[in-house]
Amino acid sequence: MNTQIKSKSVSFIRDMFVFSCFTGLAYADMLQISEKHLRRYSDGSIWIEIPRCKTEVESILRLLEIPKAIIEKYRSERKGEQLFNIPKSYMVSDKMREIGKLCGIGHLHFHMARHTFATLICLTNGVSMETLSKMMGHKSIRSTQIYGEITSQKVDADMKKLAKRMKNKSRRKKIK
Repeated sequence: MNTQIKSKSVSFIRDMFVFSCFTGLAYADMLQISEKHLRRYSDGSIWIEIPRCKTEVESILRLLEIPKAIIEKYRSERKGEQLFNIPKSYMVSDKMREIGKLCGIGHLHFHMARHTFATLICLTNGVSMETLSKMMGHKSIRSTQIYGEITSQKVDADMKKLAKRMKNKSRRKKIK
């Protein structure tokens, strides 16, 4: 998010990727999202209510501050009904490769944002599988549970690293 990018077009694609990281919207859904998919409630909250292109199941989620700021940032650049003027997929792929290099990540693709939303934004912060399923517009909770397995694998890998570090620390203390 904080990598400095000089190119306006590359910066825009980075912002679209970040928007997807905080909403879980797939690239195809990002292409269609418009003002009609935003609901403003009396408490001031803004929600996205959009049928997913892939499943036609409605994805419902409250906008966090970062995606709200991205919507505002590009409001004046709209050319039609859509919130964002996202270029064709081949152009996005080229820019995503460039962003990956700038960030030292390697190959970066748009669907990674959806995984980031599910695992890092939601599941690791205590959002239930049922709620995540509704936000992601899955037909079946089984689709959502895949992200839970990814998170469990990550927890297991991180705990193994931690155990190894702790073991190494205790060895160093014994040596001294």
